[in-house]
Amino acid sequence: MDKIINAKRVHNIKRAISFSGDVALYMDFYGGLLTEKQVEILDCYYNEDYSLSEIANGLGISRQAAHDAIRSGSQALVEYEEKLGMVNAYLCGLKREDETRKVINELRAVVAQIRETTAGNWRSGQDQHAGQQSAGGRQIEQPGAGGRQFEQQSAIEQQFERLCAIAQRLEKNFTDNN
Repeated sequence: MDKIINAKRVHNIKRAISFSGDVALYMDFYGGLLTEKQVEILDCYYNEDYSLSEIANGLGISRQAAHDAIRSGSQALVEYEEKLGMVNAYLCGLKREDETRKVINELRAVVAQIRETTAGNWRSGQDQHAGQQSAGGRQIEQPGAGGRQFEQQSAIEQQFERLCAIAQRLEKNFTDNN
């Protein structure tokens, strides 16, 4: 029996520690469901870092009453989150938004590389065209021009494949959101 009680205490302590880091979010989402007194006491304790004695003196209540209000208010916030899950949904949405931004930045980088490669391809095509005609109007072959075009085409294809893979990740991210 003692092991069960101790395990429950450890679980409650771990939950309280993780809760204290997110209390501002919990208060933003569920603070309106608490009494004004609970909100005031929780704000003083978690956000303003007041001690139980400071809260008790400031509000004209006992330290035990301040402690009970913190415990019951915190417990209520945790229960609201367990039932409604709004904070978790919000945090998951932020994570997805960050992932989406990263994918969009990757897309922008690939598009910039494609533009640079195709602009280089266009310039080398212009140079090749200008070099093919002499003053007399005859065609002059430039050695190695085909190899360079093949390399540029291959680079464009590789970048296009990267672009397609990134677009698929972005599409998956959006379908996971819905």
